[in-house]
Amino acid sequence: MFSKKEEYRAVAYCIIIMFIFCFHFFAAKEIMKEVPPLVLAAMRGLIGGIPLYLMYYKKVNPALNKTNIISVTIIAFLGFFINQIFFMVGLKNSSALNASIIINTIPIASTFMAIMFVLESFTVKKVLGITLGFVSVLILTLQKQNGANLDSSILGDVNIFLNVISFCFAMTLAKKIMSQDCPHELLSVGMLLLGGLFLISISAMDIPSFFKYSFKNLWNFCVMFFEVIISTSVVYYLNFKALQILPPSTTTIFIYFQPPITAILEYFFYNKIPSIIMLPAFLVICFAGYLVVKKPTIPKSHEENLENVA
Repeated sequence: MFSKKEEYRAVAYCIIIMFIFCFHFFAAKEIMKEVPPLVLAAMRGLIGGIPLYLMYYKKVNPALNKTNIISVTIIAFLGFFINQIFFMVGLKNSSALNASIIINTIPIASTFMAIMFVLESFTVKKVLGITLGFVSVLILTLQKQNGANLDSSILGDVNIFLNVISFCFAMTLAKKIMSQDCPHELLSVGMLLLGGLFLISISAMDIPSFFKYSFKNLWNFCVMFFEVIISTSVVYYLNFKALQILPPSTTTIFIYFQPPITAILEYFFYNKIPSIIMLPAFLVICFAGYLVVKKPTIPKSHEENLENVA
């Protein structure tokens, strides 16, 4: 069991991840103007995984055994190799706001997968919160796409949704694996490094474009640093850290806040004015997140019974 302080810290990790990913959409799209999607994904894995290994090799090395290596390889294949192919190709053909909206289906997918793997139970409030959040996201999606040219982005949107499926499957498996004496440090390091190596194997010819972009000027270097270190090393480590403490549905519920934040960023970056529907939808999403995260209250009489039994 984890203390309240540890649970609050895990929630803080999830919120930090949410903000990093909002900027990640824009950084990745900027880089992919000059760097192929699979090269960017590969370098995120390789460069992003090295700092984590150097920080936690004392925990990673002793945990390297046949069982854990097989587990990490599976997670790396699903959670980074396949996941990043879908995401980068999808984001290149979609918009930052569309991507953030589609990714909001993660709590729905993770909920069904968590039930399938018997990792958590769900209360009526939790199911209601997830439903409200999904409906709000659907409204935002329809509002965003109204009058848009769907032919130019449908492939990107489908790829981003497939990225959601692979991510949820990988995270659900990771939660189960972590309960079998596989440290989260090994999972995060292994996912990035192995996933990056898998991607390098199919994109090695285009790697020079990565370095050409990165060292063109200071701005490019900062954007690339954010993308391969902050949005990769930091995010994956915090994600597994939170997943160690919180159930899958709770760790993913905070992405419901990404669309309104991304819409605000689009206004500052691209001068795109978000629809008026964003405000009420955002308020409903906040309420939905509260319902999902809030734990059921144990009646006082039941607490007394538990104390008497103890």
